[in-house]
Amino acid sequence: MKKALFILSMIVVILATSLMGQNIELSFTGDNNGQAVSLDSVIIRNVSQGGEVTLYPPDLTLTLIITGIESEIIKQNPVFKLHQNYPNPFKNKTSVQLHVPGTSLIKMIVSNLLGQNLLTSNKVLDAGTHTFLFTPGNEKCYFLTASCDGHTKTIKMLCNHGKAGQSISLGHSGQTVPYPSFKALQLLGELPFEMGDELLMIAYSELGGSGMVKSPEMSQEYIMQFAVNIACPGLDSLLYEDQLYHTIQVGGQCWMKENLNVGVMIMGNQTQTNNGTIEKYCYGNSTDLCNMRGGLFKWDELMQYCAI
Repeated sequence: MKKALFILSMIVVILATSLMGQNIELSFTGDNNGQAVSLDSVIIRNVSQGGEVTLYPPDLTLTLIITGIESEIIKQNPVFKLHQNYPNPFKNKTSVQLHVPGTSLIKMIVSNLLGQNLLTSNKVLDAGTHTFLFTPGNEKCYFLTASCDGHTKTIKMLCNHGKAGQSISLGHSGQTVPYPSFKALQLLGELPFEMGDELLMIAYSELGGSGMVKSPEMSQEYIMQFAVNIACPGLDSLLYEDQLYHTIQVGGQCWMKENLNVGVMIMGNQTQTNNGTIEKYCYGNSTDLCNMRGGLFKWDELMQYCAI
């Protein structure tokens, strides 16, 4: 018995030691049909045990620190970041944002597909988020590389309306201070976390809200979709009562794309009753139209005569 307890305790110690110091990073970006979307806030809510936390740009990263069997999520300290230009692709101009954690010399180089340097800029920038305005020449593809205190980031910028003879430029538009939306301001709080918990993640932008539910087990970048008419992440369809339904994401919710079509059709002059059978009406008393448009139900029939 003592030997078994000793072996069990050693397993626990080894497991805790192996987990010590590991961490999981969750980062968030926005997308609209391949176009980058600037997020103004991301709310992460633990639906398994309650609690929530809110992130604001430019720091849209959470670090899950695993200290042993238990875990906790803490907000990551700001780091040097070069954000994707917006819009991308672009025509005449595009804006680029970068975040500087402290006053530093920032070197920025714009090059083409051949690796030729087209423009070099050296500026001392204060801590914060800075916006640059880029004007293209006659190239179709540009690479912007920014360096800060030994850290280097590169983004690819696509131009679909370059002008021959036009000189490229990269002008500093000034330092910006992100202002969170009113909706985001209401959702500040704490977020307890243990491995296996489900997290509801909702991102907000000028296009509205986008959400998903995940149970993170490793570091990952979550791309929050703001495009219309797209399937729910991880669940593009479902089978219910032998009927296949596609899904569509509406903000932070997942809906069925097709109308519900279950049960047995009864004629329009009959009454749906509590008889243990799901009964439906169809347009024109036609099952074909039910298959096309879904069934029609009275509320009590739809709820199977159960009070909420």
